[in-house]
Amino acid sequence: GFDWGNLVRHPEAETIVLKDANDKRIDYPETDETTRMRAVVAAYNDLLSRHVISLSHEEDDTDLAGLDFSRRSVNRVFSYGSFELGGRLYGPWWQPASKNLRRQILIDGSPTVELDYKSQFAHFAYSSCGLDYMREHPDEAEPDPYALPDIPRKLSKSAFIIVLNTADRMQAIKAMNREWRDEKFDDVRGLDIAPETIIEATLRKHAAIATMFFRPWGLQFQCIDSRICERNIIACLENDTPVLTVHDSFIVKNEHADWMKGVMYESAEDVFPPSIPTITFG
Repeated sequence: GFDWGNLVRHPEAETIVLKDANDKRIDYPETDETTRMRAVVAAYNDLLSRHVISLSHEEDDTDLAGLDFSRRSVNRVFSYGSFELGGRLYGPWWQPASKNLRRQILIDGSPTVELDYKSQFAHFAYSSCGLDYMREHPDEAEPDPYALPDIPRKLSKSAFIIVLNTADRMQAIKAMNREWRDEKFDDVRGLDIAPETIIEATLRKHAAIATMFFRPWGLQFQCIDSRICERNIIACLENDTPVLTVHDSFIVKNEHADWMKGVMYESAEDVFPPSIPTITFG
């Protein structure tokens, strides 16, 4: 298989980045917290540099196009001049890679699995109100905040995220119409389901957290998931376990899957309870 283990970029740039409202990098005063975060990122980049990340076999050009396999280090990016907004890790080639390509990743020649927090932003919304989604919806056989009756999940998920981040219904409808033009919605575009119908169904299902909707929570929730991500990385560093992060999902060797699942639950419970997402294997 392909082996990009020797293609390692060692960036000299700042690894804790703060940007303003125009997406421009800005200076900030050094604090104990920025020093601590920088040390975690440095240790994580060192961990990545000590392991071979490769693919099990060649994919077609559409999967590989635009990927720079020399990109194997991360930096942490905060937004709008605040260390409470954003904070996700960015940089490595596997983040923009397709899910199909990520399934082919090998770490030190070993097959891997991707573990994902399911419906994480929905659980953040419930936790923000001091509620546990599971307790609010005890009758769901397979709890899924994004699921709505007779509506494809990709549409209901899109609607939930949009009403969580737009100012009003009109903006939400415009955003849904805009997003649904993307090719990933091709298989459901012919369905006769109006955005308004999905919005109203979403609001009915989640009446308990009505105060969360039509407000821009995206960057605040990204900051929460970045803190959970950091907790997971620290556990991996302490256990000397290689892990590849894709924001709210984590790629590890198959042999580490059960251990990683336990770490992920513990991190979520520590950082932002009481509503804890289930963890799925991709």
